[in-house]
Amino acid sequence: MNVNPSKRKKVVDLTRRNTEEWKKKSKQIKIITPRTCDDR
Repeated sequence: MNVNPSKRKKVVDLTRRNTEEWKKKSKQIKIITPRTCDDR
């Protein structure tokens, strides 16, 4: 029983980290795409 919560916490941390990275990437993409469109 003790191992399960820690494992779950690790998974939660991983998903949280992934979502944060994805948000950063999406922000970068949103910032980059309008500029390229303007350049064209």
